[in-house]
Amino acid sequence: MEAMSEFVHTLVALDASTIAIVFAAGMVVAPLIILMQSAIQWKRRLKWTAVSLLTSWFGLWLYWRSEPRAGAASQNRAPSASL
Repeated sequence: MEAMSEFVHTLVALDASTIAIVFAAGMVVAPLIILMQSAIQWKRRLKWTAVSLLTSWFGLWLYWRSEPRAGAASQNRAPSASL
């Protein structure tokens, strides 16, 4: 009976140690995973924000570039003779 009690005591101590180690590792690993996931999402959001800003500036530049040409083309035309 003494051996069985000692075995159960050792098993419980081993189980408690395992739980403590897993809990401690989780306290370290879980925040790192959360931070890495947030950083990856932040970089992805930052990348798409940069892409949208660049494309909007490019679109604005194209608009400004074509606007004077459209205005210059209408001003350079010879007036049509009307009856």
